Amino acid sequence: MVEALAPSGRQVELVHADSSVTITEVGGGLREYTIGGAPVLDGYDIGTMASRGRGQLLLPWPNRIADGRYPFGGTTHQLPVNEVALGNSSHGLTRWSAWELERLGPVAVRASFILRASCVPRAATPSPSASLRSTTSPTTG
Repeated sequence: MVEALAPSGRQVELVHADSSVTITEVGGGLREYTIGGAPVLDGYDIGTMASRGRGQLLLPWPNRIADGRYPFGGTTHQLPVNEVALGNSSHGLTRWSAWELERLGPVAVRASFILRASCVPRAATPSPSASLRSTTSPTTG
């Protein structure tokens, strides 16, 4: 029997005292964060995907890059245009990707992602790969 996954993938919940945080596999972001039962961020239900960037890691850049083009090292690079109606490359390259979640202890998790040049057009990244990591703990934020 295959277990159904939440739309945002595998979830890891961390609890410390009256704080709890839920980290998602898709985007490596926060789905839920509460202190004393009160929400700290505008999260989303386990049965839905993040909307409007809710709790997502917008890497390697937040916001939009017009026409998906940017100069680096004397060369203009082209990113995927994923906000087609406006012609922008929007909110990074990792937002909808599966991150590896590694529990570091009872109240810490690391979300890791390796962005390889094969994931995006060759001209988009000046180096062949980049390693991105985020460590979350309800005790340190």
